[in-house]
Amino acid sequence: MSRKKIPVKAGDVIISVLILAVAAVIFFTSLGTSEASQVLIRADGEESVYPLSEDRELLLTSNGIELEIVIKNGSVSVRSSGCPDKVCVASGSKSLPGQVIACVPAGVTVKIEGETDDEIDWIAP
Repeated sequence: MSRKKIPVKAGDVIISVLILAVAAVIFFTSLGTSEASQVLIRADGEESVYPLSEDRELLLTSNGIELEIVIKNGSVSVRSSGCPDKVCVASGSKSLPGQVIACVPAGVTVKIEGETDDEIDWIAP
């Protein structure tokens, strides 16, 4: 059985490109804006808040595990950790509201807080 090829017309291509362009514009403008302003660090039942705009390096010990947390250029990361898996180090740098870095063995969470106009969470931390 042979198949017939359907010719593609120039008008079909133009309409397809326009539809894709409009969809891309709608998608990117619907993401909303967000402004991260501070870092909330929870360790050993205590909370500490630091501005995301000020560069600093923090050394803390929790559950016998030492972590080095770096706030730099509007983002936060865990540079080093004494935990065995180092998942917190591998999670990289975070800079958007709602993003979290967690070191479960140390019982430490590092969360970015700030204003956002999104009604849904479109970021997978």
